[in-house]
Amino acid sequence: MALLSGAQQVFGSIRDPQLYRKTRTAADSFSRWSLFLGLQQARLSVFPGIAFPNTDDYLVLRLARGLGEPLAARHFAVLASQYSTANLLCAYSRALAAEPTGQTPSKVFHETLASLPRGGGNGQPRPRLMAVRIERRVIGIAVFAGTHLEGFRVRHLASDKLASESATAAFIRSAFYENDCRTIAIESVAGEIRRSELHRVVIETCRAAGISIWELSGKLAMDALSHPSPKNRQQVRRQMLNMWPLPDLKHSEECVLDAFALGLYLQTERLLGADSLNGHAAP
Repeated sequence: MALLSGAQQVFGSIRDPQLYRKTRTAADSFSRWSLFLGLQQARLSVFPGIAFPNTDDYLVLRLARGLGEPLAARHFAVLASQYSTANLLCAYSRALAAEPTGQTPSKVFHETLASLPRGGGNGQPRPRLMAVRIERRVIGIAVFAGTHLEGFRVRHLASDKLASESATAAFIRSAFYENDCRTIAIESVAGEIRRSELHRVVIETCRAAGISIWELSGKLAMDALSHPSPKNRQQVRRQMLNMWPLPDLKHSEECVLDAFALGLYLQTERLLGADSLNGHAAP
């Protein structure tokens, strides 16, 4: 595989020599991104308080917090086992849109949910998204369909400024080419020269390709992950590994876990139709 000087790529951290053979078909290209990530079934909390090990339970926590009942998240998890995701989202939307009547949003949510038939399909939209995380010498991308993580890529960058910027642009363009995705999410960067330069390269590359950009603070994803919120990125990364176990992930590749958290947050907020995203999307 031809790489720019000093750069390395990891495709899904799957150490399979077949992924690097010289002749690839379209199916081979897809397989580099596809991950068979078994979600843990045990209900274990990574942080004190309320945290959950998979994306369905994360959605439940976001519903509970949005309705002002974060400590009742486990009750909402029971409701999620009885009603489809589409019904939960419908009741949530109606609860937030209801005119003030003295009833709490949580009460409106429960009354609306009770009026809907149980079960049913989960026909909620599954918009595609590439979440990007940049560090000084590494860039990570996570690809989502809805809240389902389809795959990820990590690229190590050279120390040379021009080489690293060229590699970053090429990496982003190849990700667009290999995935049917026209939207990215990226953390905002302030005060770090090296990361700011690479951030600019990503933004310019996306705009040149007509890609929509959501630029968000990483703190938004961190604060939404559990109740109480995690205190640092290391706790966030442990929670991501709890959701998507990746035993072969190297320490130098862990920035991609921040992309997991950012993508999961944004995709969940898009499902909920959250006002918190207003002002973060570039035209």
